[in-house]
Order: sequence, then structure tokens, then C-alpha cells
Amino acid sequence: MELLRPAAAAILTLFLYALLRQQRSEFAPLVLLAGIFLILFSFAAHAGGLRAEIRAMLETAGVDPSAAAILLRALGVCIVTQIAADLCRDHAASALATVLELVGRLGVLILALPFLRAVLSIASEMMND
Repeated sequence: MELLRPAAAAILTLFLYALLRQQRSEFAPLVLLAGIFLILFSFAAHAGGLRAEIRAMLETAGVDPSAAAILLRALGVCIVTQIAADLCRDHAASALATVLELVGRLGVLILALPFLRAVLSIASEMMND
């Protein structure tokens, strides 16, 4: 049943978007953004439990909690970047979407630098021994 609410919100958002696009096209993108935030915030209540469960699984597997936090941040960057890029493409701004995706990838790379540093350190230690 929890999945029906976001689906219903998406259908309602699309209906309002289509209606406004014909009559007041300047407000149509705002309705789309409002629908996206409504759906995301309605899911946010469940995200805390999901985050705790993922952290518990990673801790059980012996993964450092700071590494889990970095992975969750990277996932957030990917999701936000994808939504924003799709919105740009929906409004015929594909160049902007491409740049946004590049920036998102660079953001994930920046978040991954501690992992890369650790891997290089381990490789260096193995080569010296």
C-alpha cells in the first residue's frame, strides 16, 4: 500500500502538469518540481529505517561506518543528479543535463577519494613488503 501513494502523487502531478502546460505553461515546471519533492519527502519517513538497516548490514560485514556514510552520500548525489538531469532533458536543455551529470560524477569521485587513498596505501604496503 505504501507504493500506491507515490504512484498516485505521480499521476496527479502529471495530470496537473499536462493541464497547466496547455493553459499556463510557465507554471508547469513548478508543478513538476512540487510533485517530485512531495514524493521524495513522503518517502523520507521510510529512509531513516532503510539507512539504519544498510548501516547495520555493513557493520555486520565489517565495513567501517564512515565508509557506509560515504556510500550513502554518493548514492544521494547520484539520485539528485539523475532527477535534475532528467528535468533538464524534459525541458530541452540536454547540454545542461550533460554538464550536470558530469558534475555529479565528479562529486562521487571526490567522495570516493578516501577509498582510493586507502587502496593505494594498501598496494604500496604490499609492494614494499
